[in-house]
Amino acid sequence: MDVIEGEVCHNPNPTIRELNEKAIKTLYDLLDGLVDKTDPAMVTAVTDAIAKLNTSLRNSDIIPPEETAAERQERETREALANAMRGKALERNGIDVDIVDYIEIDKYAVKSFNAIHGTNFEPQDITKWDKDIDVDLIMHGSPCQDFSAAGFNKGGDKDSGTRSSLMYETLRIVEKLKPKYVIWENVKNLLSKKHIHNFEAYQDVMDELGYVNHFQVLNARNYGIPQNRERVFTVSIRKDLDTDYNFPETIPLDKTIRDLLEPVVDEKFFLKVENVERMKSTGYHSSTYEYRVQGDICRTLCARDYKDPKCIELPGAYGRSFGSRGKIQDADGVSCTLLADMGTGGGNVPLVIPETNVRKLTPLECWRLMGFDDIDYYQLKRALTGDLEGFRYFFENCMQLQDKETRQLIYPKLNRGQELIADTILKHVAKDTRAETHKEIVICGPRQFGKSTLITAISNYMAAYVSGLERSNIVQTLHVGGAVDKFYRQKMAPLVTGVHPDIFPTIERNTLGPSTQLFYKDVKGIPRGSYYEIISAGSNSVRSGTVTVWLCDEPSEYRNPQMTEDAISGAIPDHGFSFTAYIGTFSDRVSSYFIDKIQTALDNPDEMELIFVPWFLVYGGEEDVLDFTEDQYNDYDKNVILPELIKHGFSGREALGKVAWYHRRALRTSHMRHEFPTSVADIMSLTADRCFFSQECRDMQEDNIFEGTPMRIVTDQFTKKPEMQKTDFSSFKVFVPPKERHKYRLVVDAITSVSGESDFFSMMVFDESNNEQCATFYDNGLALEDYADYAVQIAKIYNRAMIVPEQNMAEGFIALVWEGQRYYNFYFVDNSARAKKTPGIRTTASSRTAMLDTLTLLLESGRIIIHDRATIDEMSTFERKVKKRNDGTETVRIEARAGKHDDRVSNLWIYSGSLDRSQIAGKKSFGWTVI
Repeated sequence: MDVIEGEVCHNPNPTIRELNEKAIKTLYDLLDGLVDKTDPAMVTAVTDAIAKLNTSLRNSDIIPPEETAAERQERETREALANAMRGKALERNGIDVDIVDYIEIDKYAVKSFNAIHGTNFEPQDITKWDKDIDVDLIMHGSPCQDFSAAGFNKGGDKDSGTRSSLMYETLRIVEKLKPKYVIWENVKNLLSKKHIHNFEAYQDVMDELGYVNHFQVLNARNYGIPQNRERVFTVSIRKDLDTDYNFPETIPLDKTIRDLLEPVVDEKFFLKVENVERMKSTGYHSSTYEYRVQGDICRTLCARDYKDPKCIELPGAYGRSFGSRGKIQDADGVSCTLLADMGTGGGNVPLVIPETNVRKLTPLECWRLMGFDDIDYYQLKRALTGDLEGFRYFFENCMQLQDKETRQLIYPKLNRGQELIADTILKHVAKDTRAETHKEIVICGPRQFGKSTLITAISNYMAAYVSGLERSNIVQTLHVGGAVDKFYRQKMAPLVTGVHPDIFPTIERNTLGPSTQLFYKDVKGIPRGSYYEIISAGSNSVRSGTVTVWLCDEPSEYRNPQMTEDAISGAIPDHGFSFTAYIGTFSDRVSSYFIDKIQTALDNPDEMELIFVPWFLVYGGEEDVLDFTEDQYNDYDKNVILPELIKHGFSGREALGKVAWYHRRALRTSHMRHEFPTSVADIMSLTADRCFFSQECRDMQEDNIFEGTPMRIVTDQFTKKPEMQKTDFSSFKVFVPPKERHKYRLVVDAITSVSGESDFFSMMVFDESNNEQCATFYDNGLALEDYADYAVQIAKIYNRAMIVPEQNMAEGFIALVWEGQRYYNFYFVDNSARAKKTPGIRTTASSRTAMLDTLTLLLESGRIIIHDRATIDEMSTFERKVKKRNDGTETVRIEARAGKHDDRVSNLWIYSGSLDRSQIAGKKSFGWTVI
């Protein structure tokens, strides 16, 4: 079925603003002090007098000042939202239609209509419309302002020049196109004594054009919507067709306004306390806010409701009311009629009373009272305000987070740091603003500001709503956590919970999982040909298809970020639109891989764009000032933080509060400046920090990696020799069992007496013939005597291996092995050490550097073989750190990243330090055999 729709505002009269409101308010304030409020008759008389004065001023011919740009924008936007919904009824009733044209002069209404129907119409003037097209149905609702009781009753006589007289333009189009059906909707007041002649004139013309007319007044409350909205509908059927028609039967109402209220509403929607108290005491407020006691029906929402708000009904009666605007609605009842521009601010917004407070109805609640879905509102919001505002609505209204402490679901708010990231990504992927070649950006910001939640929400939003991504493939990668592994059954499943199954039905979720973090509500759209997946970082496969958008979340946490990049890059097209974003926060987990990305963006901005989020866009405010004063500013505050705050528009107590937060929270959380970076210079200082072992060295070991076999050690009762037996779990893992005639070294990084539970007892067995890692032992919590026993038993299993301990603070372990276990095959640095019975290697700053250089040589030349994945992981967090002193000098330290361990790496460098030159060079040692 082909349909043409239209509602036109042609040559509109100036909008009448409220007149002499100040005088009305002054008069009321004066009378308020004179009237005896205990006398109902006097209160009623004064209220009625003011009402008549107000009505008289409203209907006067005085032309008020023009609307401000902001007021006009609000009104036009709300009118567009109300206007764009034509045709939804057909869609809901399963009638497949092809909308061939839409006649509307208001650009916002056209933009809204296009967004919700997927069309691409331009604004059109109905008085100039003259096309030859074939249509089956014309739906029109000519402007009702001049028929409406809420308007000025100027009527719609032909050639009168009023907006309502444009119904005759529709009759002209009907005469030209001769559709099978015509549906006309307008206000009930069209049937009043004053305007009935216009309605009859329409009926007569349609009869002359060859149509049979059926009309009836329908009320929204009789069709499932808690709003008292009466409209007259005329259905005209061409006489050569079956002209019988019956209007639909009524539907019992099972909802009240309360069912449509949002659970959490911004405080801007609540009335001031003095206004509420005034209404409670007299039942009357100024012309800005009015109420009417109402049992169970919400009055009609009208076109000017952004000027005079409707209210939810207060308990009990507080006096008489007047006018048709600013009504208080009963939250457990039915809404009055909504006007087209309700919800746009000002006074013309319906009010509700949640519990004891009075507040305005929100735009979304007005939308629901018109019978439309939240998803439609969201799509229109995005169409009218852009992707960032659309995403903001999605993030703050369609999403809930689980509070870590209370475990309750809460609604998040988009902070300025998140807003910057969202705006950047959406501009890169939105059809109107993106580059048509591949674009890469790196985004970095402070720790703990909701990054993963934000990125997951962005990827959900993009897949379902962003224009131009209808057939795109969106991939998000992030680190696999243990809790997430338990939560999801599928391998290729979201690793941050909360993808709504109605949006992405292919994703299976384990509802028994305990780690839910992110939820969506009231979102029912299915992505338009898109697929979306969050895959495990390090995965070497991507679902078939071309990856259009890749969001790489916190690559510093990936086990093998380069492998992930290589795998996904293979699915990114060589030409045409595609987008990659590397997103990370600065913490003790930051890796050289991510730092290299930042450096690339700094050095080659044309190759990769850098987006930096300083900490003060996320944290701090006036509430953090407390007893902090400007006298407590240090040089970094004055020279770095304050200039950056001023650059971003922060000053006064707000800036003071942010610096106070930095001192109390950031510096207490971490003394590493880069975890809460203030400027790009803070980021650049990180580029001197590098992972000690290059990615290439670590990658060379990938082919050698496999899972070791857990073993337990038992002692033969007869021979007293230790033996290995397989078990399900053990601190002792074997990769290569002992071989006859092979010589082995058991390297020991003993636990120290002062390390407590933070340190681990780590041992490794190496084959001297090819420097192959054959076994590992990694444990903590046992007595030193037990570890000494383990070391001797493992050494005996591996052909009485030579034990190579680190001397530093390990004298107790050496004594237990030497004297307690009577095991003497130790490594000695030289004969002098042997004579003094001081086995092992002593580690100093200089000797460790030399041993690490030897280990690096072995790794780069491929003359050492590592099988243990945990060892490689520990190598990736072993870093060379450059720290700046206050005097400007630098210190270099080689150590594990904060929060990580280097016990396994210690085993590697100790073993490397125990090799002689020929072994380092890979030369075979030969001996003579005497027969």
